[in-house]
Amino acid sequence: MKKPLIKILTVTCFFTNFTTHLLRSQSPGYTQDVDPTETQTQQQQQEPAMTLANLEIKYDELPLIEGALPWGRVTVTFDSLPQWNDEVYLQVEVLLKQESRFRASKREVGFFNIPKGKNRFFFYVTPNTTKRFGGPVAIHASLGGITTQQAPLNATWTKPGEIIREDWRVVYSSFSGLLLPLHETPWLFKETANVPDIRR
Repeated sequence: MKKPLIKILTVTCFFTNFTTHLLRSQSPGYTQDVDPTETQTQQQQQEPAMTLANLEIKYDELPLIEGALPWGRVTVTFDSLPQWNDEVYLQVEVLLKQESRFRASKREVGFFNIPKGKNRFFFYVTPNTTKRFGGPVAIHASLGGITTQQAPLNATWTKPGEIIREDWRVVYSSFSGLLLPLHETPWLFKETANVPDIRR
């Protein structure tokens, strides 16, 4: 008589547990217990691998001939991590200042066949742009989800202790054509080392 009693108790416990689980799963706010290790593994599989790093920008001036107004140059450098990156887009924004007036300008360029290692690209500000709108006091760069910014850049165009507002990319009016990529300038054949292919 003991064996049938054990079977009855086992079946009763099974249905009790099943009913409890069913009622819990239908209740509001119910969340099923998940192995945290499994969740972390799934997130790592869903997140794309980082393919770019060490985005940096700097500004300098290049006089063409003695006595001539200089060209402003924005140099962007970054590391490509895989053997080859298929495609990436670089966006650069510059804030120019002439006395108390500010002008912003934005330019984007696409690259393909980006080799592993250090890569670089150049944007230029023409002498006439500098003469009319002033020199750059802040630059922002964005590349494949990573960003970097520098401000102020040049003491010539800023007052001692002057702070450039953080929201300058939104506040100041943007003008097109003030920032020229490498292939739209006379520097086309002078600055080609470590420059990835340009998508035009």
